[in-house]
Amino acid sequence: MLYFSSPILFADYICGLVLISYMEINCKESEYKWIEAAKLYEQKLASSLEDSSSVAKFLERVGYCYFMASRQADKIEKFKKLRMQAVEAYEKAGKF
Repeated sequence: MLYFSSPILFADYICGLVLISYMEINCKESEYKWIEAAKLYEQKLASSLEDSSSVAKFLERVGYCYFMASRQADKIEKFKKLRMQAVEAYEKAGKF
C-alpha cells in the first residue's frame, strides 16, 4: 500500500506512474539549476493531463527558467539560444 505525506505527492502519482514532483523542481530552482528545472517542467507537461490554466503556469515557469539560465550563459550563442527558448515558452503560455 502506498502512503503519501502530502496531496502534492499524491497528485504526482497517477495510474501507477510516479511523475516528477514539484519538490524536485523547486530543489533545482533553489540550487539555481535553471536548465534542469526547465527540462523537468517540460517533462511534467508532457507526462500529465493538466487543465489549460496549469499548462499556462508551467509554460510561464519554463520561460522564467530559461530566462534565468540565459543570465548564467558563458557564451553569447548560448545566451541567445536560451533567451529564444524563454520567448517561445512565454508565447506558448500566452495562447492559453
